[in-house]
Amino acid sequence: MNNHPASWPALLLLIAGSVAAAENDPANIQVPNIPPELMPPVETPLQPGETGASSPPPCEEVDCFPAEQPSPPPPPAVKPKVSPRVPAAVRIGPPAQRAVAQSHDWAENPNAMPKLDSGGRVVFEFSESAPTIVCAPLRVCDIELQPGETVQGAPHIGDGVRWKIGPAVSGADDARVTHLIVKPTEPNLDTNLIVPTDRRTYHLRLVSSTTQYVSSVAFDYPDDQRLAWHALSKDNNVATRGSTDDLPRVAVNRLNFNYRIKVVKGKPTFKPLRAMDDGYHTYIAMNDDLPQREAPALIGISPDGNEQMINYRLKGNLYVVDGSVHKLALISGVGGDQQRVELTRNACEKRGWLGICWDSKE
Repeated sequence: MNNHPASWPALLLLIAGSVAAAENDPANIQVPNIPPELMPPVETPLQPGETGASSPPPCEEVDCFPAEQPSPPPPPAVKPKVSPRVPAAVRIGPPAQRAVAQSHDWAENPNAMPKLDSGGRVVFEFSESAPTIVCAPLRVCDIELQPGETVQGAPHIGDGVRWKIGPAVSGADDARVTHLIVKPTEPNLDTNLIVPTDRRTYHLRLVSSTTQYVSSVAFDYPDDQRLAWHALSKDNNVATRGSTDDLPRVAVNRLNFNYRIKVVKGKPTFKPLRAMDDGYHTYIAMNDDLPQREAPALIGISPDGNEQMINYRLKGNLYVVDGSVHKLALISGVGGDQQRVELTRNACEKRGWLGICWDSKE
């Protein structure tokens, strides 16, 4: 807008006169004829490319200050980037590398395949590998130990936060079975489990899946089977050869070694090494390679030459006869193939040290 300071009073008087006439007679309202030079300028709309009204004149007076411009906002604080610390690779030597490879080969032994028993349990052979037990969230896996086996303390698991291990027991007395109830809280987990018991230590791998799982796991113990067969063979051998644990006590001061041993018929393979008695029992020691299933029969011979049955037992390679007999015969075979050895007890003529009576020929 242009500034005309001299024309403004005349314009105001003209407008005031028109307003007064209108107040006296509204019909006499007349629009004053305002000269063009007194009309205020008309502001026209901005055209494209125009920046608006002209800038005010520069401030030249002492008390005139330019308008304060707002200060720009401070830049946002930028946190320094901290690069994650990557641990240096741990180097291991050839022995440790070989140990890792061997441990992995044993744990993932492809020949240690499980089998399914009639009760629906997946059975792994103990000590052949580290079995992988697959479980799933909202499901439980049952790991069954050997009957009578007990866990020594709590099992040790690599991830005790996302895996839950609880005990359970079935059966009673000798048939009492300990169970480990395993439950993962998330899928796609992988850890290991060590279970020490009073008989052995279990090494297991636990893996969690979204939907797949094994409900019941048990073990087969080949070492126990071998030990059982070995014990059975040992018991059979003891039963066949006999045991000297239940031999009667010997009265040393009454021992009589004064026996004469003579082959009467054939060429016997068995050989009596020594005969003695203490008045209560008679003992005949045979050679160590005495065949137990072909051991000769032992009979008694009375002073008048009559053969009679006697009460005896074979303990290993030792014949034990109840009482003392004048004459004994070891017989094997019949007829012309018979082999016969006779043992004659001589009366003690002189006792030596500790009262023992030796053969007079010795």
